[in-house]
Amino acid sequence: MPQNYPKSLKNCAACDYWGGSRQVDTFGQHVIVDSSNSRGKCLLQSGAWKGQDVRAASSCIRWRANSLRITVQEFIQACSAFSGPRVTQMRAKPTGSRQSLR
Repeated sequence: MPQNYPKSLKNCAACDYWGGSRQVDTFGQHVIVDSSNSRGKCLLQSGAWKGQDVRAASSCIRWRANSLRITVQEFIQACSAFSGPRVTQMRAKPTGSRQSLR
């Protein structure tokens, strides 16, 4: 069952150093993995987990917020799922004559 983690939660699934398979939600606030038991290699260059295969739910003191972002195409697809009017262009309407500030 897919597991959803907030990017602010300091666990491996939401860490920049975790090499496991994950996705980011539409708004870039949550990381989604197959399950809390999903595993990935720790890409740290030093530390207790260096090079080890660790679970998505694990954590350590060297956690760094991941920098995963969704692509523009993923964003467009997610937005197209919502119904409603589409904004194509916005223009400011003229408000009348300008007055000089002297």
